[in-house]
Amino acid sequence: MHFSGRKTDFYKQEFENMLEGIIDVETCDRFNDIDDFMDGMTDDYSTNTKNIPHKKTKIFDFISKGFKKRVLSLRKDIYDSGIPKRPTDIIIFTDGFSFSATSLFIKGFQKTGGAITVGFNGNPTLSNDLFDASQSPTNAKNFNISSEYYNLFLVGYFIVGISASETFSYNYKNKNAIPLEYDFDPIDERVDIYNEYSDDIYQTFIDKGKEIFKRYNQDKKCNKKNKRLLFDPNDGKTCYNFQDDKYAHGGYEYGEHGYWNEGVCKKYYCDFGYYYDLYEGKCKIDLCSQNENKMKK
Repeated sequence: MHFSGRKTDFYKQEFENMLEGIIDVETCDRFNDIDDFMDGMTDDYSTNTKNIPHKKTKIFDFISKGFKKRVLSLRKDIYDSGIPKRPTDIIIFTDGFSFSATSLFIKGFQKTGGAITVGFNGNPTLSNDLFDASQSPTNAKNFNISSEYYNLFLVGYFIVGISASETFSYNYKNKNAIPLEYDFDPIDERVDIYNEYSDDIYQTFIDKGKEIFKRYNQDKKCNKKNKRLLFDPNDGKTCYNFQDDKYAHGGYEYGEHGYWNEGVCKKYYCDFGYYYDLYEGKCKIDLCSQNENKMKK
């Protein structure tokens, strides 16, 4: 996920001492200084009756280059183990009540087609309602170095967190991009579990998960409303080579008939040292890894 903040003195003050821990997503390097960080673009959300400019910081990531390299190393270890997971091998259960880090986690999987999302709880009388898988994928800060925080604390108010940074997928490259906070990303499936969670019903989740796993894999069924989720044959040859992009690999797309369309392959991941840019629809060099290794997957 990618972040930006509103270009204000308040935001500048909060992030001035955090620059060492964030990177510019366009270069994977640290920002030169706070003014470089604040020098972002201006979106225009104006209407016929109101002028609404939105000045923001440059697009940034909270994960450092060093941490990204450690994740890449872990990813290579998983690949070498021979047990990498396909998107349809991963199931995320959610009741929709997720915000901040957990919402970013779920939205991240959904935007890249990385897992099947399954809803539980909710209103039993609306069992076909495919609710939003999470809420508020936004970085929160308490701004505890500000005078406002201190003044509120003196009169008995303790700020835990305030939505502070907008988040984007690869749509941040769009003109006047809409933050993920306003995106509706419905679950793929709904199961009839309405109990408050406890370890006593853990087996129920396992059983439901097995049913869904079978439906999407062995039975080759799909959610035709989810165009991001693909079925990867995972045989190293089917949907594995694309003439227009030698670093890309993929899987079968959804079919309107409710089954995976085995006649159409789409990209969704790239060789090591590259990443799949959803905005441009192709693999691009991963500057954070400096293209050190071209191993697969």
